Amino acid sequence: MNSKSLFKQIFIIIAAIILLLFLSAGCDKKPGDENDKINESDINDISGDSGIDNPEVSENPIEAKTENPPDGNDDNLDSADSVDSAEPVGENAGNEKCEDGFVFIYNGVKVYIGDYIENILAETGTPTDYYESESCTSDGMMKTYCYGGGLEISSYAKTETDEYRIFMVNLMDDVNSTAEGLYIGQTVDDMIRIYGNEYEEIFGSYKYIKNGTGLSFDVDGDIITAISYSLINV
Repeated sequence: MNSKSLFKQIFIIIAAIILLLFLSAGCDKKPGDENDKINESDINDISGDSGIDNPEVSENPIEAKTENPPDGNDDNLDSADSVDSAEPVGENAGNEKCEDGFVFIYNGVKVYIGDYIENILAETGTPTDYYESESCTSDGMMKTYCYGGGLEISSYAKTETDEYRIFMVNLMDDVNSTAEGLYIGQTVDDMIRIYGNEYEEIFGSYKYIKNGTGLSFDVDGDIITAISYSLINV
């Protein structure tokens, strides 16, 4: 064999080896790797631009809706339901007692105008008399409780379902006095000394107004003959 033929055979063998190495390297690469990377970036670009959540990190909407509420939510719901369903009573029912108005005190019991009459009846004792009359402030009746010393406490109801509220307190004897110490038989000067000059004078009656309540003094000449507490703007 001549040298030319030998060189040709060696070249063919080398070329075959190179081809085999090339094919082997191509087979080791996993198909789709490059495409997968491109697709993942494309997905990220699409989700970022359009606002569509990435399906790999988004919550399952069904699971989100069925998650258990945080601790205490059930209790809060139960308590809210109970508050809404419970019928308010006493002061929780929107009591309109005028704590900052004129207050009458009977046997140590503070009688607030506008307060529910039931709040004081147990403390004021058994009345000596009781009567009902047509109310001039509502469609119902005016209920009046009479006590010794010429004391009358009248009450009314705003509606048929409303509890009775204290509407007026009348003092018709000098046994009882106002909380500030004025009583029947004293003079107008005594009244002004205690309550001041800020009063309304109508037909021989002097009236003071304070935070939704009125305090009136009927006079005969210069002498006080009757004292009344009342609810203003019923």
